[in-house]
Amino acid sequence: MEGSPIQQFINEFGSNAKIIFDTEYKENIHLKRQELKQAGKTRQQIDSEIKKFQKDFTEDKKTQLKTELKKNEYVYLKDNLYLMLIPLVNPEQSKSDIEALLLPKDIEKINQKLGKQFNPSEKEFIERDDYSKDRLSKHIMYNYQNISFKNFEKLFKNVEKIIQHSSLKQISKK
Repeated sequence: MEGSPIQQFINEFGSNAKIIFDTEYKENIHLKRQELKQAGKTRQQIDSEIKKFQKDFTEDKKTQLKTELKKNEYVYLKDNLYLMLIPLVNPEQSKSDIEALLLPKDIEKINQKLGKQFNPSEKEFIERDDYSKDRLSKHIMYNYQNISFKNFEKLFKNVEKIIQHSSLKQISKK
C-alpha cells in the first residue's frame, strides 16, 4: 500500500479526520477539555494535551481505515461515501489495479488483435509498440462478450456488500 494512490488517500483522509468525523471529534475534544479542567491543568497544559489528542485522533483514524481496508477490501467513510480496493488475484501480489483482474489469455488475445502490447505505464509508454488503459477499456467495452470476468467476482461481491451496508444505514436512519 505504501506509495500507492490508496496510501496517498489515507494520508489525506487522516489529515482531514477532524472534518470527516466532525461530531465524534468535537464530542471527544469537549470531554477531553472537561477532564483536563477537572484535573486542575493550566490553559497551557490543556492546549498541549489537546494538540496531542488531535494528532492521536488522526493517527487512530488512519490506522482504523487501513485495518478495515485490509480486512474487508472496502470501508465506509461518511454519508454515502465508501472506499473500495481492487481485490488481489494472487495472494503474493502487494497491489492490484482493475486490469490485473483480466485473464492473461484475454490480454494476449487483445495484444494479438491490436498488434501491440498492453502497457499501463504512462512513463514507459511507446505509441508504436504499446496501447493504453484507455484503448484497453474501449476494446473491452465493444468486445465484452469475448472477455472472461471470472476474476471480477470478488470485486462485484464487495460492491454488493457496500450496497447492503448502505441500505442498512438508510433503514436505521428511518
